Amino acid sequence: MWILLLGMSTHFIYAEYTPGHLPDLLDVESMIDVLTLCNFCILANVLDFRTYSFHGLKESDNPSPRDWDQRNRWDRNALSWVDREYYVYVRGLALNLIRWISCHYDATSLQSQHPVQSFEKNFCGKYLIDQACAILSYKQKAQDEGILTLPHCKFNHVERQIDYVFHGNESLFGDWEMKKPGFHNFTSLACSKSFTITKKNPPQEFKGTFKSESLIQIS
Repeated sequence: MWILLLGMSTHFIYAEYTPGHLPDLLDVESMIDVLTLCNFCILANVLDFRTYSFHGLKESDNPSPRDWDQRNRWDRNALSWVDREYYVYVRGLALNLIRWISCHYDATSLQSQHPVQSFEKNFCGKYLIDQACAILSYKQKAQDEGILTLPHCKFNHVERQIDYVFHGNESLFGDWEMKKPGFHNFTSLACSKSFTITKKNPPQEFKGTFKSESLIQIS
């Protein structure tokens, strides 16, 4: 499935041109689906097993002290520079899409009947940080229970990669360093659906970049 991002119309047009394939962003489940895709793109580097592998080594090989030093000092791993640039690009596309959505939509809590203060930070960003906490929770549980996972991938290694994602981005996502200590309270990757989604009227000015030549394959 292909998505064409058009800067002039700010609409998402699928190659099939059928409404059934368009996400209805006024439906909270569809909104969460789109944001989940964005979160996956933002955290792709964290989730790629090669991030925790060593260049030129098999899983059964023992890294040398130099290998560990290169990882600790420069984050050197089995990802090629092309892969890493690709993840940077995809992360930028996801952030761009979140920014566009935040300019056009609001979320209101069904419990409090109040709209979230900032859709981008307190809804989209909160969901991303909650999922990052859940990933840490899963990793800690697997490590505590001795479940066989990737070699050379411990809790602190995953934590470090997530730290890289959020470092310096507090204005976009929220305070990761404040929320991280309570990661063990997050036991699910799911997002609360107790919200209603409405369109902003008028929409805010979108200051990102949607170009007609930007074509993204998502499946």
